[in-house]
Amino acid sequence: MSTKARLLALRKGRKARTDVDTTEEMTSMKPKRSHLSCGPGIAFSWYKNPNFSDITIQYGPEGAHRFDGHRLVLSNSSELFQLSSNPGFHEADTRVVTLEGDHPKAMDALFEYCYVGV
Repeated sequence: MSTKARLLALRKGRKARTDVDTTEEMTSMKPKRSHLSCGPGIAFSWYKNPNFSDITIQYGPEGAHRFDGHRLVLSNSSELFQLSSNPGFHEADTRVVTLEGDHPKAMDALFEYCYVGV
């Protein structure tokens, strides 16, 4: 079962189904506006900076791309990363989130939004 399916199931308070495509639901999730991501500040200085990073996101074909992020910043802007930090998830223990099938440019734009707010 994919990480996205498990996170959506947790969000909805039910067991995850493996026979449904959750891509549409994931793309329809509205991002939360973050006070950390508004303009230059501490989050901006952490963007693409591996210092103090505490989560790794692998994405793109076969996890070819990697982003070293900060759970505080990512969780503040994305429910996906907030839920993946909850105890009981494999990703919370390993601090690695693998997103299969996500376009690298889309993920880069998401990370930029989380840190820079643009």
